[in-house]
Amino acid sequence: MKFLHSNTILIYLLSFSSLFAQDTIRFSHSFPIKGDFIELDNIGNIYLVKGQKLLSLNIDGKVTYENSNLALGEITSLDASNALKMPVFFRDLSQVVYVDNKIGQIGERVQLDVAGFPLTYLVCTSYNNGLWMYDPFAFELIRLSEQFQIASRTGNLNQILGVPIEPEYMREYNNFLVLALPEEGILIFDRFGTYIKTVPVKGVKRFQIRSDRIYYLEDDGLGYYDLKFSTLGYLNWEVGPHKSFAVWNDVLAVLRENRIDVYHIIER
Repeated sequence: MKFLHSNTILIYLLSFSSLFAQDTIRFSHSFPIKGDFIELDNIGNIYLVKGQKLLSLNIDGKVTYENSNLALGEITSLDASNALKMPVFFRDLSQVVYVDNKIGQIGERVQLDVAGFPLTYLVCTSYNNGLWMYDPFAFELIRLSEQFQIASRTGNLNQILGVPIEPEYMREYNNFLVLALPEEGILIFDRFGTYIKTVPVKGVKRFQIRSDRIYYLEDDGLGYYDLKFSTLGYLNWEVGPHKSFAVWNDVLAVLRENRIDVYHIIER
């Protein structure tokens, strides 16, 4: 009886501890390099932007491709959601150049300024080879089709949401369009630009979306919002000074002043 009783207690404790087990972050390796920001594509390549230069690296830090011939000034952003067709955005000129996973240019540059959007502030990939952009003059999100015709638009978000809109980062994921507003939180829209909700996490200027989770860095850990379950989670971890970060599957890459640190997110 005592043996059975002890086993019962042990099983209960193990079950109880596993119920509250948390994901953890484990350091893997690092390599020296400098840059402005990084992105990870869906096959594990790291893309590093440094001024006007774009580099492709493998997860071990070996430079596989380099492109410094885009000749449109400093690169503002790169969306690596679709590794075969990634928009490289030049905010100063309101122009976009598409590159493949070897960072070679695809087709002609997209002149958003000529198309009537000279103040475009953000862009990101959309479904069916479309492109989302944020127009700060009209305070609206506009989706362009593959032929660069207006397919969807939100209207004035200042009026719709009742708050000033100053977004810093934008990505589309499955049926969602996600926008980071540091002063308000993370805004979620459907794929047509209809507002759904605001996740009340302030101070987020950049995020990454993988496996239905919106990840963002804070001073003392990695936070996330689960799109599937509508829940917030947090992984305590000493982040330290950093310039940028990216997530792919269980890989977390953090760009620091003179190196990239690579970690693994261990799910419990």
